[in-house]
Amino acid sequence: VKQQFDFGNRVTRLIIFNTAIFVAVNLIRLIYTITSGFNTSGGFNEFLKYIAFSGDLSFDFTHPWVFLTHMFLHIGFFHFAFNMLFLLCFGRILGDFLGDHRIYPLYLLSGFAGALVFLIAAQ
Repeated sequence: VKQQFDFGNRVTRLIIFNTAIFVAVNLIRLIYTITSGFNTSGGFNEFLKYIAFSGDLSFDFTHPWVFLTHMFLHIGFFHFAFNMLFLLCFGRILGDFLGDHRIYPLYLLSGFAGALVFLIAAQ
């Protein structure tokens, strides 16, 4: 993994970073589940509220980091797997077409555009 991160392209680095975040969030979910006596409501959802994007503009603007953290948050396994598969397939094509150095800005701009569309749809 370290070799791929050091010598791979930017799409590979994004996939590794997203995988690390996915594993960390699921470990936090496991800890919340075990410490709450296997009660799935409550603690983890409260944690998610502070890293996921919500439809409440006032909450989002008082917690501005959610504009960045929501781009790397994948809750379910299939959500994560299909997003990374899509990123692997089409990210490499875009990297070849636009240049590898434009992958990070495109990823961030796409995340901000998705948040904007979500806000428009939530209102």
